[in-house]
Amino acid sequence: MEVPPEKLDALAGWFAQSLSLDAATRRAAEKSLSPGFALALFGLAASPRHDLQARLAASVQLNGLLRRHWLKPDAEADDHLPASDCDLIKANLLQLLLAAPPLIQAQLSEALAVAAASDFPARWESLLPSIVLSLGNAASAADIAAINSLLTAAASLFSRFRNAFDNNALRLDLKYCLDSFAAPLLEVFLFASGRLQEAATRANPVELRPVFECLRLCSEIFYSLNSIDLPEFFEDHMQQWMTQFRAFLTTSYPPTVEADGAADALRAAVCDNLQLYMEKYEEEFKVYLKEFVEAVWGLLMVRTASPSRGQLA
Repeated sequence: MEVPPEKLDALAGWFAQSLSLDAATRRAAEKSLSPGFALALFGLAASPRHDLQARLAASVQLNGLLRRHWLKPDAEADDHLPASDCDLIKANLLQLLLAAPPLIQAQLSEALAVAAASDFPARWESLLPSIVLSLGNAASAADIAAINSLLTAAASLFSRFRNAFDNNALRLDLKYCLDSFAAPLLEVFLFASGRLQEAATRANPVELRPVFECLRLCSEIFYSLNSIDLPEFFEDHMQQWMTQFRAFLTTSYPPTVEADGAADALRAAVCDNLQLYMEKYEEEFKVYLKEFVEAVWGLLMVRTASPSRGQLA
């Protein structure tokens, strides 16, 4: 998205005012929003021609701007972004997130979650189909980096189910997400599990880290989609999930890989899922309980240099 020079000048001035020590100046800057201003932030965050720090600053400001001023269905429009700006941001946010460097990607994932909390799925019907389509293309190309970017977006999108008040509207939204995403998630999870098994004996943490990250993101999405109730799809495919979860807990990787911490970060996400199932779905999970108790206990008895072992413990 090309940003006109005058917009960049306005953006620079807005940055200066928003960082002022004077509270009145900061408030005036926030109230000076005009049609297209948020798009200038968006355009700067997306621009590969500009300095990474400037792009990061723009993405941070965009994230905060959306939190405070995203147009909500039941809110007064005076203090919110124009609907036209919101529509353009929604149309381009996912593709920008996929192309962004990791630091910017983290901010844009949060921005996506903010917009989705208000608009998804009723007023953002294209979002989840776009994620699923792109995820399938990335998996076919074995592009772990693209898969992780998409899973990061999905994890932000589905995190709302973890702590939201349970009601019929929320369950309808969850059903829509499950119908669209449960099967693709399992496919990606099994694909990444296979990649990890193939490379498990290699002592290159840089090579394995994206695979561990992929599996950790899958595990976190698993938690979000199972937080309210046990979905039929996950109950039907529980053995596939639990077989891999157990493998992550019982497989020892080369010392350099263990010391990197990515393996224990994945194991911690797996243990979160096991705790969820023990607390909420004890009857369905009890057949797996003994083997997981043994797996976790055995893991904690092994000394390691992993910086994530404390979190896991």
